[in-house]
Amino acid sequence: MKYDILVKCWTLTNDKAYIRHCCADHPEHVKSIINCSAFKTIMQDLRSQLEEQWKHQSSALVLCVDGIGRHRSVALAGILKAVYEIKGFTCNGPLLSTSVKWVGRACSLEHCRKKQETQKIYAALADEW
Repeated sequence: MKYDILVKCWTLTNDKAYIRHCCADHPEHVKSIINCSAFKTIMQDLRSQLEEQWKHQSSALVLCVDGIGRHRSVALAGILKAVYEIKGFTCNGPLLSTSVKWVGRACSLEHCRKKQETQKIYAALADEW
């Protein structure tokens, strides 16, 4: 896959063990990612890279990678999509790459169905970034 910007998500922590087995947009998982000390640096670096990219072309493919499978890359991709859509950009994704061990099913636990709470978090992030 050819990408324009690579974001290394293994610097983000996932400090809640039960969230590792949950959907990536669980509010507690999103909070865990945005409260990580590396998040601010990633967002600042990404904004600089995107601004440079947009000087030369109108779109950018951002690849978020995580080598362990703790949903950090998926959560960050979801955060980026939500924030940039709120700001008026068109976002296609996040798209997940599949592997032998990955199972494409969402968490069915009732505590994960707090989409409104997650949307409020995304809106606050869009105001900040």
